Amino acid sequence: MLRHSSTIKRARQNTKRMLKNRKIKNRMKSIVKKIKKSGAQEELSTVYSAIDKALKNGIIHANTAARKKSLLAKSVEVKAEKELTKDTKKAPKKALKTKSKKASKKEPKKAAKKKAKSTKK
Repeated sequence: MLRHSSTIKRARQNTKRMLKNRKIKNRMKSIVKKIKKSGAQEELSTVYSAIDKALKNGIIHANTAARKKSLLAKSVEVKAEKELTKDTKKAPKKALKTKSKKASKKEPKKAAKKKAKSTKK
């Protein structure tokens, strides 16, 4: 049990700050998750502002904020490219049967033998 009035006040302040910090950090995390799923480029500005707010309040480090922004931008860009290629892609064709390595090595030799026979005649 706390006895001094200053320690009681400090504990009260710490709980308030902890709750505030937790709220901001959870909001940031949930927005980041939502963007990762959807991949919408329009929503990047809201995510950036949430990350900047967490940075401004000292909840996350500056390098962490920069890393999160960079990785988000990359993932959104990759998703956009996938969507673009998905729309333009045609139905997949059946794979062509490839000959074995031995058969492909023998073919030039056979062609050379046929050429040699035809020239002898």
